[in-house]
Amino acid sequence: MKEMITIIMPVYNGGKYIVDTINSVLNQSFRDFNLIVVDDGSSDDTLSLVKEISKSDTRVKYTSDINRGVASARNIGLSLVETKYISFVDSDDRLHPDFLISLLNRAEETGSEIVTCNYLYVKNNSTKIVDVYRGERPESYIKSLLGSDLWGVLWNKLFLTSFIRKNGLNFIDGINVWEDLLFSISCYSHAKKIAHVDEGLYIYISRENSLVTKKTTLESIDEMLFVIDKISIISSVVNNYVNELNGMKLGAKNNLLMDRDLYDYSRWISNENISIKYIINSKTSLKIKIFALFAYFHLQVVNDLIIYLKNKVSR
Repeated sequence: MKEMITIIMPVYNGGKYIVDTINSVLNQSFRDFNLIVVDDGSSDDTLSLVKEISKSDTRVKYTSDINRGVASARNIGLSLVETKYISFVDSDDRLHPDFLISLLNRAEETGSEIVTCNYLYVKNNSTKIVDVYRGERPESYIKSLLGSDLWGVLWNKLFLTSFIRKNGLNFIDGINVWEDLLFSISCYSHAKKIAHVDEGLYIYISRENSLVTKKTTLESIDEMLFVIDKISIISSVVNNYVNELNGMKLGAKNNLLMDRDLYDYSRWISNENISIKYIINSKTSLKIKIFALFAYFHLQVVNDLIIYLKNKVSR
C-alpha cells in the first residue's frame, strides 16, 4: 500500500461547492493520501469538474454510478480502499490543512482504531467549535450518539481500514437517513481503542437542502425507525441502552404527532408496546414526552391546539 490514507467523498449534484472542498483536501500538510470521489449519478457538472482536477493531481480518483444514494456511494468508496486508514468528507465542507496529519499522528501514537477531532460549525456569518470528546471509552460515545448529544457523522474521524474490514462494517444500500449514525455506533461497539485530537479540524458548513436541514417525510421517518431497529440488534447496545433506544423511537416518530401534514396516530402507536413507563423512562426531551403522553391518552384536541399555536407563531 503506497498511500497511508484514503478519503472517501460521496457526491450528488455538488458542482457548486466541490472544487473548493477538493482544494481544501489537496492543501493538506500531509501529502501521502488519495481522494476517491464517488459521483452518485449527478445531473450537473460535478463529474466533469472532478475529472478536470484529477488531470493535474493524480491523488484524485473518481468513479460514478447511477443514483443509488449516499450509503451505496460510500460502500463503493470502501470497496476501493487500499490504504491503512480511511476518512470521509462531505462534498460541500472544508478541511483544516492539518486535519490528516493530526489524526494520523494520534492514531499511530496510540494504536487506535478510531480517532476523532472537534469541528467548526459554520452557519451564515457565525462559527462555533463543537467539542466531541466524551472520554476514552467507546461506550461513552455510543451513549452520546443514542441520546443525540453527538451527531452520528463520519467526517471528523479517521478509521483503521483493517478494523473496518475485520468486523464487516459497511452501509445499508438504500438507507440515506441516519446511515452514518448506524455506521458510527457499529464501529464504536467493536472498538477496543479510540483517541481524540482536541482541535477543530473539520469545517462543517450548514446549507439549505442538506441532509441535516431537509424536511422530514414519512419515508425518512420509516428509514429512521429501520436504523433504530438495526441498532437494537447490536448486543452491546440493546443490553445497556434500552431507554435511549426508546427515546430515539419517540423522537423519530415525533413528527407523526407534531406535524399536521404527517399526523398519523396509528403509525405512531404501531408495533410498539408503548406504556406510561415506556414514555417516562425514555431518554428524550420533555417536549417529546409530553406529546407522547397526549397521544397515549388520545388527547387529540390538545395536540391540535398545540399544532395550531405552533403554526400560527411560525407564520
